[in-house]
Amino acid sequence: MKKLKLFVDSGFFIGFKDQRDSHHGKACNIWDELINKDLISGFKDLYISDYIIIEVFHKLQKGI
Repeated sequence: MKKLKLFVDSGFFIGFKDQRDSHHGKACNIWDELINKDLISGFKDLYISDYIIIEVFHKLQKGI
């Protein structure tokens, strides 16, 4: 099966990486499903724009 290239927004990225985020469980479930169905190989199959990175840093500085 062909691997996907996915654009990741700040909500997913923060939810996936921050266990305190209210969407952490959902983001982890999505990640696991993508990996288990062999749709992606890992982070190398994700696109994250500069704007998203800035938004993530901004939210982290505010303490989300």
